[in-house]
Amino acid sequence: MSGYADGAISPPWRVLRNRACYTPGKASATTHEREIFTLLPGLSWIDTADIFREQSRANTARVLSRLFNFRTPIDCTAGREALWNYAESLLPKRSARVYNSALLDLGALVCLPRQPKCAICPVKKFCRPNDPQTLPIKKTPRPPKELIEARAFTFRHNRILLEQSSGRWHGMWILPPAQVRSVITRPIHTSIFPFTNHRITLKVFAQPAPRTRARGQGRWFSIAQLASIPLPSPHRRAVEQLLAKRPQKLGSTLAEA
Repeated sequence: MSGYADGAISPPWRVLRNRACYTPGKASATTHEREIFTLLPGLSWIDTADIFREQSRANTARVLSRLFNFRTPIDCTAGREALWNYAESLLPKRSARVYNSALLDLGALVCLPRQPKCAICPVKKFCRPNDPQTLPIKKTPRPPKELIEARAFTFRHNRILLEQSSGRWHGMWILPPAQVRSVITRPIHTSIFPFTNHRITLKVFAQPAPRTRARGQGRWFSIAQLASIPLPSPHRRAVEQLLAKRPQKLGSTLAEA
């Protein structure tokens, strides 16, 4: 959101923020706004609106929790209901749109998660807590579940084989499942990433192109096409790192697969 004078939220995000806030549960947009929303590569305007709506809720919850010194976890049913009752009590009968916009800007620019700028806060005389950076309170998270994903890196004629996900990354392009022939087969890439309450270890194995491929089961992409298709970050990082290896080394690895 940087790059604009006086710390203002950038125009694309401001339009998106307005839509995300003022049409709760609905992501409607004009043609022009949809074009703005697609500035984030690999995401549709609806996906982008959903992401920003969640961020808007987080900013609002943080501001209200601090304003009322709210000490109940905001991610439990009782906490959410009580907090939004507070929110409703503050909502003006007129100019609700302007009020909501100001509330979101306050959370985005002043009432920051780790280092709130209390000295310049326009509502500091109404703010109750002595330790605002500790709010909002959330429940102690459950320990993450450990998962291992085995994926295949198949590269031929400067093209890579991907498949469209129907699960966790629904609609995005990912590396296909690996057919690991032996437990001693070494992965050519390993990385760890969080996803909801999971800690996932991504292991990528070099594999040759399949001799036969069922219709709709995977698609070949050129290296140039990768920048314009939606890939989840863990898979994109894995692909980019593997493609950055020396062609000779990568070729010999694939030949051994």
